[in-house]
Amino acid sequence: MMAERWLWDRYLFQIRESGLIPEGGNILDIGTGTNTTTLEMFGDRWNVTPSDINVGDWNSHIPGMVEVDAFKMSESPIANQKWHAIILSEVLEHIREPLVVLRQAWHLLELGGVVVVTVPFMYRIHEYGSNDPETVEPGLLDYWRITPSGMSLLMFNASYDPFWVGRLVHGDKKTFPEFYCPDGVVAWGIKPVSISTRICEKVPEEVFAPEIPDNWREIQTTMAEEWRKKNVGGTK
Repeated sequence: MMAERWLWDRYLFQIRESGLIPEGGNILDIGTGTNTTTLEMFGDRWNVTPSDINVGDWNSHIPGMVEVDAFKMSESPIANQKWHAIILSEVLEHIREPLVVLRQAWHLLELGGVVVVTVPFMYRIHEYGSNDPETVEPGLLDYWRITPSGMSLLMFNASYDPFWVGRLVHGDKKTFPEFYCPDGVVAWGIKPVSISTRICEKVPEEVFAPEIPDNWREIQTTMAEEWRKKNVGGTK
Protein backbone atom coordinates (compact mmCIF):
# COMPACT_ATOMS: atom_id res chain seq x y z
CA MET A 1 0.00 0.00 0.00
CA MET A 2 2.62 2.50 1.02
CA ALA A 3 5.10 4.12 -1.34
CA GLU A 4 7.54 3.98 1.57
CA ARG A 5 6.61 0.38 2.47
CA TRP A 6 10.23 -0.47 3.18
CA LEU A 7 10.18 1.92 6.16
CA TRP A 8 7.32 0.01 7.77
CA ASP A 9 8.96 -3.31 6.93
CA ARG A 10 12.18 -2.15 8.58
CA TYR A 11 10.28 -1.31 11.76
CA LEU A 12 8.64 -4.76 11.76
CA PHE A 13 12.10 -6.27 11.29
CA GLN A 14 13.21 -4.34 14.38
CA ILE A 15 10.29 -5.82 16.31
CA ARG A 16 11.25 -9.29 15.08
CA GLU A 17 14.79 -8.89 16.42
CA SER A 18 13.90 -7.00 19.60
CA GLY A 19 12.88 -9.87 21.86
CA LEU A 20 9.54 -8.21 22.60
CA ILE A 21 7.62 -11.24 21.29
CA PRO A 22 8.51 -14.66 22.78
CA GLU A 23 9.52 -17.17 20.10
CA GLY A 24 6.80 -19.68 19.33
CA GLY A 25 4.12 -17.24 20.49
CA ASN A 26 0.84 -16.45 18.72
CA ILE A 27 0.73 -13.32 16.55
CA LEU A 28 -2.51 -11.83 15.21
CA ASP A 29 -2.05 -9.59 12.16
CA ILE A 30 -5.08 -7.31 11.92
CA GLY A 31 -5.78 -5.85 8.47
CA THR A 32 -3.47 -8.07 6.43
CA GLY A 33 -5.13 -7.16 3.13
CA THR A 34 -3.04 -8.69 0.35
CA ASN A 35 0.28 -7.99 2.06
CA THR A 36 2.02 -11.13 3.35
CA THR A 37 4.92 -9.29 5.00
CA THR A 38 4.02 -10.36 8.54
CA LEU A 39 3.69 -14.01 7.55
CA GLU A 40 6.97 -13.88 5.66
CA MET A 41 8.85 -12.09 8.41
CA PHE A 42 7.50 -13.87 11.49
CA GLY A 43 6.22 -17.19 10.16
CA ASP A 44 9.48 -19.08 10.71
CA ARG A 45 9.58 -18.51 14.49
CA TRP A 46 6.01 -17.61 15.48
CA ASN A 47 2.45 -18.76 14.85
CA VAL A 48 0.96 -16.01 12.68
CA THR A 49 -2.76 -15.59 11.98
CA PRO A 50 -3.52 -13.12 9.15
CA SER A 51 -6.90 -11.41 9.16
CA ASP A 52 -8.93 -8.78 7.37
CA ILE A 53 -12.33 -7.14 7.55
CA ASN A 54 -13.39 -8.98 4.42
CA VAL A 55 -12.01 -12.23 3.01
CA GLY A 56 -12.70 -12.74 -0.68
CA ASP A 57 -11.07 -13.59 -3.99
CA TRP A 58 -8.65 -10.72 -3.52
CA ASN A 59 -6.96 -12.22 -0.42
CA SER A 60 -8.39 -15.68 0.28
CA HIS A 61 -5.22 -17.25 -1.18
CA ILE A 62 -3.24 -16.17 1.90
CA PRO A 63 -2.80 -19.26 4.13
CA GLY A 64 -4.76 -19.14 7.37
CA MET A 65 -6.64 -15.93 6.53
CA VAL A 66 -9.58 -15.28 8.85
CA GLU A 67 -12.28 -12.62 8.69
CA VAL A 68 -12.05 -10.09 11.52
CA ASP A 69 -13.45 -6.58 11.84
CA ALA A 70 -10.82 -4.64 13.83
CA PHE A 71 -13.61 -2.56 15.37
CA LYS A 72 -15.35 -5.71 16.63
CA MET A 73 -12.45 -7.94 17.65
CA SER A 74 -14.10 -8.82 20.95
CA GLU A 75 -17.07 -10.30 19.04
CA SER A 76 -14.91 -12.48 16.78
CA PRO A 77 -13.75 -16.10 17.29
CA ILE A 78 -10.22 -14.71 17.73
CA ALA A 79 -11.40 -13.45 21.14
CA ASN A 80 -11.43 -17.07 22.32
CA GLN A 81 -7.63 -17.15 22.17
CA LYS A 82 -4.99 -15.10 23.95
CA TRP A 83 -2.31 -13.55 21.77
CA HIS A 84 1.33 -12.82 22.51
CA ALA A 85 1.33 -10.01 19.93
CA ILE A 86 -1.23 -8.11 17.86
CA ILE A 87 0.00 -6.16 14.83
CA LEU A 88 -1.98 -3.18 13.53
CA SER A 89 -0.01 -2.05 10.49
CA GLU A 90 -1.66 0.80 8.54
CA VAL A 91 -5.02 0.07 10.15
CA LEU A 92 -5.85 2.75 12.71
CA GLU A 93 -6.19 5.51 10.12
CA HIS A 94 -9.14 3.55 8.69
CA ILE A 95 -10.88 3.14 12.05
CA ARG A 96 -13.53 5.60 13.27
CA GLU A 97 -12.42 5.20 16.90
CA PRO A 98 -8.78 4.06 17.12
CA LEU A 99 -8.82 4.00 20.93
CA VAL A 100 -11.61 1.40 20.90
CA VAL A 101 -9.47 -0.90 18.73
CA LEU A 102 -6.38 -0.48 20.92
CA ARG A 103 -8.41 -1.27 24.02
CA GLN A 104 -9.91 -4.37 22.41
CA ALA A 105 -6.43 -5.51 21.43
CA TRP A 106 -5.38 -5.00 25.07
CA HIS A 107 -8.09 -7.40 26.25
CA LEU A 108 -7.10 -10.05 23.68
CA LEU A 109 -3.41 -10.00 24.66
CA GLU A 110 -1.74 -12.33 27.11
CA LEU A 111 -0.33 -10.59 30.18
CA GLY A 112 2.99 -9.19 28.98
CA GLY A 113 1.75 -9.31 25.38
CA VAL A 114 2.66 -6.55 22.94
CA VAL A 115 0.67 -4.49 20.46
CA VAL A 116 2.61 -3.21 17.44
CA VAL A 117 1.26 -0.20 15.53
CA THR A 118 2.20 1.63 12.33
CA VAL A 119 0.29 4.53 10.77
CA PRO A 120 1.09 6.86 7.85
CA PHE A 121 1.57 10.57 8.46
CA MET A 122 2.87 12.41 5.39
CA TYR A 123 0.86 10.33 2.94
CA ARG A 124 -1.97 10.75 0.46
CA ILE A 125 -5.61 10.07 1.30
CA HIS A 126 -6.15 6.39 0.51
CA GLU A 127 -9.68 5.02 0.32
CA TYR A 128 -10.84 1.80 -1.27
CA GLY A 129 -13.85 -0.21 -2.35
CA SER A 130 -17.03 1.85 -2.71
CA ASN A 131 -14.84 4.94 -2.90
CA ASP A 132 -12.61 3.58 -5.67
CA PRO A 133 -14.35 1.76 -8.56
CA GLU A 134 -11.00 0.50 -9.88
CA THR A 135 -10.34 -1.84 -6.95
CA VAL A 136 -11.96 -5.03 -5.67
CA GLU A 137 -10.96 -4.35 -2.07
CA PRO A 138 -13.76 -3.77 0.47
CA GLY A 139 -14.77 -0.22 1.28
CA LEU A 140 -12.36 1.58 3.60
CA LEU A 141 -12.35 5.27 4.45
CA ASP A 142 -9.23 7.19 5.49
CA TYR A 143 -10.08 9.10 8.68
CA TRP A 144 -6.90 10.13 10.49
CA ARG A 145 -3.29 11.21 10.55
CA ILE A 146 -1.93 10.58 14.06
CA THR A 147 1.01 12.62 15.37
CA PRO A 148 3.60 11.16 17.78
CA SER A 149 1.95 13.04 20.64
CA GLY A 150 -1.43 11.72 19.58
CA MET A 151 -0.08 8.18 19.46
CA SER A 152 1.38 8.56 22.94
CA LEU A 153 -2.01 9.70 24.22
CA LEU A 154 -3.75 6.72 22.57
CA MET A 155 -1.28 4.25 24.07
CA PHE A 156 -1.61 5.84 27.51
CA ASN A 157 -5.42 5.85 27.42
CA ALA A 158 -5.49 2.26 26.17
CA SER A 159 -3.52 1.20 29.30
CA TYR A 160 -0.33 -0.07 27.65
CA ASP A 161 2.62 0.04 30.00
CA PRO A 162 5.37 0.49 29.10
CA PHE A 163 5.00 1.92 25.60
CA TRP A 164 7.26 3.47 22.97
CA VAL A 165 6.45 5.87 20.12
CA GLY A 166 8.74 6.70 17.21
CA ARG A 167 8.90 8.29 13.77
CA LEU A 168 9.60 6.77 10.35
CA VAL A 169 11.57 8.97 7.97
CA HIS A 170 13.37 8.35 4.70
CA GLY A 171 15.79 11.29 4.91
CA ASP A 172 14.62 13.16 1.80
CA LYS A 173 12.43 15.94 3.19
CA LYS A 174 12.97 19.06 1.10
CA THR A 175 10.47 21.41 2.72
CA PHE A 176 9.96 20.46 6.37
CA PRO A 177 12.32 18.90 8.91
CA GLU A 178 11.89 15.15 9.30
CA PHE A 179 11.31 15.59 13.04
CA TYR A 180 8.09 17.49 12.40
CA CYS A 181 6.91 15.71 9.27
CA PRO A 182 7.74 11.98 9.36
CA ASP A 183 6.49 9.59 6.71
CA GLY A 184 4.86 7.55 9.45
CA VAL A 185 4.43 7.11 13.18
CA VAL A 186 5.03 3.78 14.93
CA ALA A 187 4.52 2.43 18.42
CA TRP A 188 4.53 -0.63 20.61
CA GLY A 189 3.01 -1.18 24.02
CA ILE A 190 2.97 -3.99 26.56
CA LYS A 191 -0.02 -5.22 28.54
CA PRO A 192 1.16 -5.02 32.16
CA VAL A 193 1.50 -8.30 34.05
CA SER A 194 -0.34 -6.72 36.97
CA ILE A 195 -2.79 -3.83 36.75
CA SER A 196 -1.68 -2.77 40.21
CA THR A 197 1.83 -2.12 38.87
CA ARG A 198 0.70 -0.02 35.93
CA ILE A 199 2.44 3.34 35.72
CA CYS A 200 1.95 4.04 31.98
CA GLU A 201 5.62 4.69 31.48
CA LYS A 202 6.73 5.96 28.08
CA VAL A 203 10.00 4.29 27.13
CA PRO A 204 12.69 6.72 25.87
CA GLU A 205 13.23 6.17 22.16
CA GLU A 206 16.89 5.26 22.55
CA VAL A 207 15.97 2.29 24.78
CA PHE A 208 14.46 0.49 21.77
CA ALA A 209 17.50 0.04 19.59
CA PRO A 210 17.90 -3.58 18.50
CA GLU A 211 20.88 -4.16 16.26
CA ILE A 212 19.85 -4.39 12.62
CA PRO A 213 22.28 -5.83 10.06
CA ASP A 214 23.12 -3.68 7.04
CA ASN A 215 21.71 -6.36 4.75
CA TRP A 216 18.37 -6.57 6.59
CA ARG A 217 16.48 -6.02 3.30
CA GLU A 218 18.21 -8.99 1.69
CA ILE A 219 17.39 -11.08 4.77
CA GLN A 220 13.73 -10.10 4.53
CA THR A 221 13.70 -10.92 0.80
CA THR A 222 15.15 -14.36 1.53
CA MET A 223 12.54 -14.95 4.24
CA ALA A 224 9.80 -13.97 1.80
CA GLU A 225 11.10 -16.34 -0.90
CA GLU A 226 11.36 -19.22 1.56
CA TRP A 227 7.87 -18.54 2.88
CA ARG A 228 6.35 -18.45 -0.62
CA LYS A 229 8.10 -21.67 -1.66
CA LYS A 230 6.72 -23.41 1.43
CA ASN A 231 3.20 -21.95 1.36
CA VAL A 232 2.25 -20.98 -2.18
CA GLY A 233 4.53 -23.15 -4.29
CA GLY A 234 6.97 -20.64 -5.69
CA THR A 235 8.18 -17.04 -5.88
CA LYS A 236 6.23 -14.12 -7.24
